Amino acid sequence: MGGRSLAQKALRQGFYWPTMKHDAMELVKRCEKYQKFGKVPRLPVEELNVITAPWPFAMWGLDLIGPLPMATRRRKFVIVACDYFTKWVEAEPLASITQQQVEKFLWQNILCRFGIPHVIVFDNGLQLRAKHIQDFCGRFHIKMVTSFVVHFQTNDLVESTNGKILSVTKKKLKEAKGARIEEFYDILWGIRTTCHTGTGETPFNLTFGTEVISIRTPHENIETKLAERKALDSL
Repeated sequence: MGGRSLAQKALRQGFYWPTMKHDAMELVKRCEKYQKFGKVPRLPVEELNVITAPWPFAMWGLDLIGPLPMATRRRKFVIVACDYFTKWVEAEPLASITQQQVEKFLWQNILCRFGIPHVIVFDNGLQLRAKHIQDFCGRFHIKMVTSFVVHFQTNDLVESTNGKILSVTKKKLKEAKGARIEEFYDILWGIRTTCHTGTGETPFNLTFGTEVISIRTPHENIETKLAERKALDSL
């Protein structure tokens, strides 16, 4: 992550000192993996493409990553879904991408966890726009929107998420080899608990209404905080 995100994550973990932002920036400048694999924007500044998502989990983007270097259980593909409102990311590593696996991912990771969405934005992948998936979405009255080459920004949120996953994978798992899939869920957790520039909040906070409890928080403080939250919820 960049220096600003690193400083914010340290602050949420309970650390603070006056020069922490400057120190985080300097640390990132000396980080070999960040300098080697960090994303450098080269496009000129332009207006944002506004895509309306009226409430959390009403609009999802879906995309595929791969093939990646072979990992355990022959997994080399990743299916990624991102909510346009909270920026919450769901992802699953797979050995192969089939229409049945896409349907299973949608059912288990989106519909059963967050409810039936209003819109799902797909790219031009054959597995994503197959008739089998169209029938599945039609069964639950989910509107399918397909991004086109001439208007790729329609699914730009998921493409950006894919870039984050690949970037962090290169930085973190350079020596992991076959264990990269086991480390994948740590990467996913890091993305979910990192502050986004667009919202100013972490996806975890926007999804669950609270930040992640710091591992430095004493046990008795956790009990006190839970009691206080329960009292507030009863008002």
